[in-house]
Amino acid sequence: ELDLEAAERKAAQSQEQHHRLVREQDIARTQVAEMDARLGELRERRSASDRALEDARKLLHRLRGQQTSLEALQKAALRDDEARMGKWLDQQSLADQPRLAQLLQVEPGYETAVEAVLGPWLQAVAAAEVPELDDAPPAALGLVSNSPSGAMSVPATVAGARPLIALVEGPAVLMALLDGVYFTDDPATAARRADNLKPGQRLVTADGSMYGPGYRWFASAGSAGDSVIARERTLKQLRKDVAAAEADEQRHRESLEAVRTELSELDSRRSERVHAADQVSRQAAKALAERERDQSQLEQAKRQRESGEAELAELTGSQAAAHEQLDTARASLTTLMEQAAQAEQRRNALQSELTQARQAMAEVRHQLDQARRGRQDAAMQLSQRETRLGAARQRVEELVARRRELDARLRAEDARADRSEKPIETLEAERGPAEQHKQSAEAELRKARERLQTAEVRVRERADLARKAGSKLEPLRERLQQAKLDAQGLQVRRQTLVERLQDMNVTLSAVRAELPEDATVDAWVEQLASLERRIQRLGAINLAAIEEYAEQQARAEYLDAQHKDLTDALEQLTTAINQIDRETRARFRETFETVNGHFQTRFPMLFGGGEATLELTGDDLLETGIRVMARPPGKRNASIQLLSGGEKAMTAVALLFALFQLTPAPFCMLDEVDAPLDDANVSRYCDMIRHMSEDVQFIIISHNKLTMELADRLHGVTMQEPGVSRLVSVDMEQALEMAG
Repeated sequence: ELDLEAAERKAAQSQEQHHRLVREQDIARTQVAEMDARLGELRERRSASDRALEDARKLLHRLRGQQTSLEALQKAALRDDEARMGKWLDQQSLADQPRLAQLLQVEPGYETAVEAVLGPWLQAVAAAEVPELDDAPPAALGLVSNSPSGAMSVPATVAGARPLIALVEGPAVLMALLDGVYFTDDPATAARRADNLKPGQRLVTADGSMYGPGYRWFASAGSAGDSVIARERTLKQLRKDVAAAEADEQRHRESLEAVRTELSELDSRRSERVHAADQVSRQAAKALAERERDQSQLEQAKRQRESGEAELAELTGSQAAAHEQLDTARASLTTLMEQAAQAEQRRNALQSELTQARQAMAEVRHQLDQARRGRQDAAMQLSQRETRLGAARQRVEELVARRRELDARLRAEDARADRSEKPIETLEAERGPAEQHKQSAEAELRKARERLQTAEVRVRERADLARKAGSKLEPLRERLQQAKLDAQGLQVRRQTLVERLQDMNVTLSAVRAELPEDATVDAWVEQLASLERRIQRLGAINLAAIEEYAEQQARAEYLDAQHKDLTDALEQLTTAINQIDRETRARFRETFETVNGHFQTRFPMLFGGGEATLELTGDDLLETGIRVMARPPGKRNASIQLLSGGEKAMTAVALLFALFQLTPAPFCMLDEVDAPLDDANVSRYCDMIRHMSEDVQFIIISHNKLTMELADRLHGVTMQEPGVSRLVSVDMEQALEMAG
């Protein structure tokens, strides 16, 4: 009934499906690897774009700061920040018109000379036509025409000096404003030739000094560094740089957004592909399990078919032998029945013999007990005899000793009698009782020896009886021990058979009732061996276990792969975190030491001595705090809390300057930092500002006069009229020149 062709087709289909899924899995893994490489490239591009955008933003911020600062200075120089003037210009529709300084193009190096000649005309408003005004401006103001100059005729040189108009490009009004002005580089030459000039003519030098017939005008030192025209040129260049930086920043931003968009899309596609690859992996694992299951079923079917064919051949070959054996068995059944009857008789005889053996064993046990008791009695009598024999021997020894003593006395008496002077009759009289005593002692000695001999004979007899009883007892003991062993073996075998029957949920009586009358042990053993051979030919039949094993093995491989991926990702994350921690600690340590060094330098400069330092409160640089230790000169405080308010403020200023020096900026704004300080501390504070102003421009909000004296320019609010506030700007150098 086995369909091997269907099983083979099913196994081939499973194998083909598994191969197809494996190919799809390889393709998916290749695509994921390519996407990972592309993701790495995009992340690197994103990092580069982030850095480029950050650099562009920093550059744009710096340029805008410079532009704002210069525009503020330019507005102050051109008086564009005056409210009343701005309102008047709005009324005259001139607010949108440029100033003359914004229309000039001067060759580099000649800005100061041109600005010295034009002076306040640089602030003049340049319009298409000079309007007729109904209202006068609220302050001094110039109005010029901004009509183009066209082709101008350049005047000839005078006294070896070039006309200044040749160095300037701008509106046509410059011809009138710069007419008769000539430029020379040598102030000494200008001084010598000034008196030879015609009226209206004058010479100007690079520093802004002017020479004419009968007069000299010397420019102040340092005026060349604050030229409105040069500042305007710088502003124009800054505007171009700012526009270029904005375009660059916009380009970097668009590039970064494009990279981020592509990275997000690629990441989404990778996630989808990974999900699809996981599904293909699961399908491949399932297909592998199905292929192995179908292959196992096919192989098992083949084995069953081969086993069935072999068994069929064996059964076919043995069928005839079985018929012959059946005839022989039927023929021998009668003989076996007779033998069984004889065996039953023999069993009855053996049962009788067993009963007799048991009775004999009981009798032997009784005899053994009697022998043991007789042996014990004999041993007790022997012990008594030995005790009595010892006493008799002791008595004999005493009598022997007594006899020896009497012999010694007799010999002594004989000797004494020989030596004595008594009569023989007296000695004879004394000898008689001694002889009698000796004879009685010898008689008692003979009796004791006889009793000793009699006791020894009886002891030997008892010992012979005990040996004879022991020799009879040893075979009985061996027979009893062998009987016990046989009984125990039979009991163990009986118990084993009973337990096996209990495991099979049957009873001994039921087995006896179902047992055929002609059953023999050899026949049942042969039948059992045949059944075992047939079971072995069947082979394994638990197909569900194979399928479950294949599924679980595939799932285990999938979980192992996932676990490996997670472990690798965890290791990468741990490595990245450790690297970030190391870099953070290194940068924090470097920054802390740098700030601490600046703080230790700035503090003595502000206090005129003393010492200060920064200390870490913990060992872990990622979680530690920072303690400020400051000791002004003359103090031994243990904590910064013991300092006064002014000392705390000065310490804070030193720390802020140390931090500012770490990452300086073009501007630094200080809002009433000197409010809690006295004059001495304000002076040191101003010295610190003056020292740092070489690299940084300070914007200070203050009410302190000493701090105001430090400034180059002052911007304040005043109220000249009640209820009307006005912004006032003062150039300290110009104010000092005017005061001088």
